[in-house]
Amino acid sequence: MRVVAAAALSFMVAEALSLPQSLWAVITALMIVQLSLGGTIAAGVDRLLGTLAGAVVGVAASLVGKLSGAHPALLLVVTVAPLAFLAALRPSFRIAPLTAAIVLLATPSSASPVTSAIYRVVEIALGTVIGIIVSILVLPSRARHICLERSAEMLKLLAQALMLHLQMPDPMRRVAIDRINDRTLAELGRIATAAREVRREFPLLGNSEPAQDRLVRTMRRLRSDIAFVGRATSTGDLDWRGLGPPLSEVGDAFRAALEALSEALLSSNHVPDLGELDAAIMKLQLALDREPQVPPAAAVLPFIFQTLRRDLGDLIELLAPPKPASVGIDEGTAA
Repeated sequence: MRVVAAAALSFMVAEALSLPQSLWAVITALMIVQLSLGGTIAAGVDRLLGTLAGAVVGVAASLVGKLSGAHPALLLVVTVAPLAFLAALRPSFRIAPLTAAIVLLATPSSASPVTSAIYRVVEIALGTVIGIIVSILVLPSRARHICLERSAEMLKLLAQALMLHLQMPDPMRRVAIDRINDRTLAELGRIATAAREVRREFPLLGNSEPAQDRLVRTMRRLRSDIAFVGRATSTGDLDWRGLGPPLSEVGDAFRAALEALSEALLSSNHVPDLGELDAAIMKLQLALDREPQVPPAAAVLPFIFQTLRRDLGDLIELLAPPKPASVGIDEGTAA
C-alpha cells in the first residue's frame, strides 16, 4: 500500500507541477519505499546523492562535448567510467552512471544540458520526499520493531542450536546444527541492517538515542558463546553418561531463558529470572568436581556457560525499563 500510494502521489504532483518527465518521480518512489522508514530514508538519500553526482558530471561532459565536438560514444565512455568506479567503491552512488548517461544522451536538442539536469534532480527529489512522507503516514513500519522481531527469531534459533550441541555427537545432528547456524547468521545480518535503519529514523522521529547497536553486539556475543559450547561438546572425550543429566538440565534452563527473552522482545513482558539457570550451572560444576579425571573440553564448560549467562544478563538489562529518578524528600516534610 505504501508503494502504490507513493507512486500515485508522485505522478499526480509531478503532473501538477508540469514536470517534463514525471516517470522519474514515479520510478524513484517505487525504488526507495522499503519495509521500514529507516530503509526508505537510506534508499532515498543514496538515490538523491547519486543523482546529483551523475547530473553534475553529465552536464560537464555535455558542455565539453559541444565545445570540442567529441564523438558521443567516446564522450559516454569518458563520462561513465569514473562514475562506475565511484559506484564500485561507494554503492550509494550506483545511480550516478545512469543519471549521467541520461543527461548526456537523452537531452532534447531544444533544451540545454543544465536545464535537463535540473529537471532530473527535481523529479527524483520529488519522488524521494513523497516516498519518505508516505512511509511516515501510510501504515508506518519502524525499523526498531523489525530489529526486535528479528532478534526474537534469532533467540529461538540459538535455543535450538544449544540443545543440539548438548546432545551426543551424531552426523545428523551436525547437519541440523549447520542449517541452524546458517539461519542464525542470516538473522544476525538482518538485525544489523535494521539497526542501521534505526539510526536513520530516530533523528527524524525525535526519539532518543536508539539502543539497537548494543542489541546487535549482545546478539553477536550470544551466537559466539553458543558456538563455543558446540566446540567443547564436539570432542570425543566427553563423558556423556556421567555429565549427560547436568548438561541436559543446563540446556533446559538456557532454552527456557532464551525463549522467555524472545517473548519479552516482542510483547514487553517481564524479563525472566536467571535463578534456575545459575542453579543448573552450579550442579554441573559439582558434577565435574566429583569426576576423578575431567577432560579439557568438559573442564571449560562451566566457564563458557557463565559467559553465556553474563551475556543473557546484559540482554535482560537492555530490555529492563528505565528506573524512575529518585525524588529527594525534605526531612521535615517526611517527619
